[in-house]
Amino acid sequence: MSDLGSRPSRWLWMIRPDKILFGPIFAKEVITSGRRASTYWTRGLFALAIAGLVSLFLWGHWEELRHEGVAQRLQNMQLVGPQLAWAIVWVQFVVVTLIAPALTAACISEESANRTLSALMTTPMTSAQIVMGKLASRMVQLVILGLLTLPALLLLRLLGGLETEAVVAGASLTMGAGFFAASVGLLLSVVNKRPWSVMVLSEVITAAVFVGPILVTVLFMALAGGGGPGATWLRVLGVLAHISPAVALGAVMGNANGAGIPVSSLQIWLSATGSMIVLGTLVNLLAVALTRRTMRAHMRGSVRSERKHKKGTRSRVSRTVSDDPVFWHEMRTKWVGNKWAAGIMGLIILGFLGWVFYTAWSNQEWEALHYAMLLMLGIAQLFMAMVSTTSRIATERQKRTWDVLMTTPLPAWRIVMGKLIAGIVRLMPVPILLAVYFSLFSLLGFVRWYTTVEIVFLISAWTIFLAASGLFWSSMFKRPIAASVVNMVTAAGLWMGAPMVMGFVFGAILQTDVGELWLMRAIVALNPFYMLYESLTGGIPSDYFGYNGDFPDNYDFVGKRLSPQAFLMVVIASGGAALAAALGLVVATSVRARAIPRRG
Repeated sequence: MSDLGSRPSRWLWMIRPDKILFGPIFAKEVITSGRRASTYWTRGLFALAIAGLVSLFLWGHWEELRHEGVAQRLQNMQLVGPQLAWAIVWVQFVVVTLIAPALTAACISEESANRTLSALMTTPMTSAQIVMGKLASRMVQLVILGLLTLPALLLLRLLGGLETEAVVAGASLTMGAGFFAASVGLLLSVVNKRPWSVMVLSEVITAAVFVGPILVTVLFMALAGGGGPGATWLRVLGVLAHISPAVALGAVMGNANGAGIPVSSLQIWLSATGSMIVLGTLVNLLAVALTRRTMRAHMRGSVRSERKHKKGTRSRVSRTVSDDPVFWHEMRTKWVGNKWAAGIMGLIILGFLGWVFYTAWSNQEWEALHYAMLLMLGIAQLFMAMVSTTSRIATERQKRTWDVLMTTPLPAWRIVMGKLIAGIVRLMPVPILLAVYFSLFSLLGFVRWYTTVEIVFLISAWTIFLAASGLFWSSMFKRPIAASVVNMVTAAGLWMGAPMVMGFVFGAILQTDVGELWLMRAIVALNPFYMLYESLTGGIPSDYFGYNGDFPDNYDFVGKRLSPQAFLMVVIASGGAALAAALGLVVATSVRARAIPRRG
């Protein structure tokens, strides 16, 4: 009787929020994640980025205002403050949404790889306490990142800034979006053992939830023959703001600027935040159920052996290993790891591309279609290149197989090249798709033929560079997630940080024309997105349908007009620099690979 009587109280104790969220797992994860060097680097770089954004924004407007009187200058600065504050809020929203899946991408997969899930099962903790404790500890890191923008927002109150409700709305929507993105990453971490693929899938699913309602609405409006931003569009936007935090943040900003959206800002951000909490909670419940099933499978044996037992015994077939065993092994390793997750990602991408094609076809906006295809596929390709190779060496070190691999007769450079080439081969479908797409329009006379060559060369060269840098950082860090984040920060620093620093130093301090500096042009040439945009802009005719319009005679490159031949040389220099840097990174990774067994 005592057992039956104590059972209700035991269940009530187990469902207490403080016991589920802030139990032993939470305490352990907060301490260990807070002591990692990558955590301090992330916080420091984010704070530095916010400070740089504020400095550059104020400097850019100060150049326009310094010749005005004091009263007029103060009056105009009151208009600058809200613009800068909204820019900070949007940067915070994007960064938190992108980082959240990275923080949870390896929560369960690391425990499974380290074979500690069965040990956790022997403790009094439930699967809900384990999963929610890990999620709560990651949310602490996201909250700290959100608080880093608070001093800048308070400082801008002196220049007008934002109202208290707008600041609270931005923070609430950011944390709600981060909670949902982190929950998706945690769920995929249960069913997928590859952290980098979890990151990619999480970002795709999060983007689909945030942007999908907008795309569906625009498609229905195009089918109905509408499309202009009128009262109907504003009403639809008000409805979508209750679902998508990105739309809600835009709606709150629009109401603050007098856009006249027929829904109150308070109702918008409260409902959008609540929607994200509800969706995230449902995702977490599914993650708890799958984690419990995985833990019980580990208690009975390996998950793979259980699945084979259910499917029946399979006959083993001898396999022929190629002359390069590392390349052979990497190519046979599943890229995504879970068929259902890969299918969901494929459906989302195909649906998005179908939407773009249909809207372009219905509105005859083929020029916009080219830019959309290049932008979407270019971002997807370079993002996958940033994270796809960051687990190649780090995973070997976690599994303690790197020491064994280094004892083989294979030299270090051959091991590194095998992993790198396999990663590059798997990233080639997007450049091939772009080559086919633009070649088709080149044959129709809508795009210059060498524009296709420039686009494919730039995409391929910078894909190789990012894959090589990811492999290098994988040899420097033991955790694949840390290597992925550092690789993304490296790319962001090269493409955005370096031009910002150049503009601040030479423009604000030295008072020189930054656009005329050859060093600034060299740095801009290393940005593949800028080069791809300028290549496509100069590769399509002024009257797009080609038969009546002529192709531009020159290209615009950092304020300077270049002939097609000169711009082609700049493209070759940009891609060549990426390939040369990739070669140097391969050499550095090979040297580092020989030292890993000795240094640990």
